[in-house]
Amino acid sequence: MLILPFSGRTGIMLKKVDIEALKQRVLDLEGELARYRADAASGARVRPASGYSINVSGIEVSWDIGRGRCTFENLPVAMMWMDTTLLGLLSGVQAMVGTERFALALQSEGRKSVAADWQVISQFPDFSDGFKAIANVAAVAGWGRWELVRLDESERRCVFRVHDSWEGQFQRTLKVKWGSNMLAGKLAGYAGRLFGTNCWAEQTHSIAGGDDFDEFVVKPSQKSVEQEIENLLSTDQGTRADMAVALMKLKQEIKERRKVEKELRAVQSELERRVLERTDALADVNEQLKVSEQRFRSIFESSPMGIYIYELDENDQLIFRGANPSADSIIGVDHTRFMGKTLEEAFPPLESTEIPGKYREVCITGKPWHTEHVQYDDGEISGCFEVYTFKTGHRKIAVLFLDITERVLSEREKEGLVAKLHRSKKMEALGMLAGGVAHDLNNILTGIVGYPELMAAMLPEDSPLRRPLSMMEKSGLQAAAVVQDLLTIARGAASTREVIAPGGSQCRPMYFR
Repeated sequence: MLILPFSGRTGIMLKKVDIEALKQRVLDLEGELARYRADAASGARVRPASGYSINVSGIEVSWDIGRGRCTFENLPVAMMWMDTTLLGLLSGVQAMVGTERFALALQSEGRKSVAADWQVISQFPDFSDGFKAIANVAAVAGWGRWELVRLDESERRCVFRVHDSWEGQFQRTLKVKWGSNMLAGKLAGYAGRLFGTNCWAEQTHSIAGGDDFDEFVVKPSQKSVEQEIENLLSTDQGTRADMAVALMKLKQEIKERRKVEKELRAVQSELERRVLERTDALADVNEQLKVSEQRFRSIFESSPMGIYIYELDENDQLIFRGANPSADSIIGVDHTRFMGKTLEEAFPPLESTEIPGKYREVCITGKPWHTEHVQYDDGEISGCFEVYTFKTGHRKIAVLFLDITERVLSEREKEGLVAKLHRSKKMEALGMLAGGVAHDLNNILTGIVGYPELMAAMLPEDSPLRRPLSMMEKSGLQAAAVVQDLLTIARGAASTREVIAPGGSQCRPMYFR
């Protein structure tokens, strides 16, 4: 008889049982068993209100006869006669779906049941101890005696052995050799959890084949249940069930595809709506750009200021792209000859100035730049210019300029006149100073020049004083000439005065102011 859990799981949460408590429990059970036997011998029927309960190897098994219910650690199970009920059930399924699919289905179910079993195994620090715990549960449930024969974690390889497995037993009864596939799936699942990778179990011994036990070698593999099913469908071994499964899969794919197509149509509709919105928005933007371009073109053509257009190429060279009519008029040349040339080629004198660097900076940063101090002369074009530079588009700038040569010359002429006026005022001040000095000196020289002559007239001809008096008079006359020069500076022109004696006779000049 085989006990199968209603939940489809064989794994039961196993409590760590204290050995002493377990021994005591065994003694208690033996006492209860003796009482039951005594009651049975006397013909008494014992049926507790709650049913029957027994602890087998630490596993609590209970029966509620009134409800017809059996539980393993409070999990419902069903008991089946292996040689009749279970045999008929599994052989019927095998006949319906075919041996290959039957085997893969059992492997798949075995793998699915591993999650609950692993909760028991993972309670132990060592896999071997955890496997012994789950093997104890399997033994109580009639799944046979499980052994971990070999575990090589370095090679990631396990060898398991199962005595009296229920799969082997019912196949021996049927005289078939399908393999213990549910066990294989379970053991592959355990190893997969242990090694952290997909594993596959190869059955090396089989009870159905005449061996005393089922043995499995489990190690990492690229094989999987899903892939084996796909391989089965691609061969001519598929049964009607395979075709049914394939059709179901195809229907599911069609359903999924239709769902995806519906979603795609919704997405496409949304995209089309957004495209239309963006198209309308772009049309508005293009219209605004067109109006803006027309406005710029109008300003460009009619502006009284000269305008140059430059574009910064991939080599960071400023390429001359055009000029407006005012530029031709202001500079006096046809700018079409500069088209396509670099700034330095078109206007060589600018190469050694800050202009090229400033233009590139405006083109990159977009920050406008202005200067009033561009002086240019290449022999053909000359003048002083005021320049405004700003960005007009991607890597494009406009340079607006005015010829301020006349203004600069006027300012320079004005500066010269101011300087002359300052010099004139200085000379006027000096003249006033010189006039005042000459007036004072003239009064002083009157005595110095006049008295020596009077004194000489009163001395004899041979007087030795005549000579010093003559020298004094001569020096006075020289000083009078210096005074005359000062008066010339003060008046701004040379002038002389002569004293004429009455009656027309000429007399010695006298200097008075």
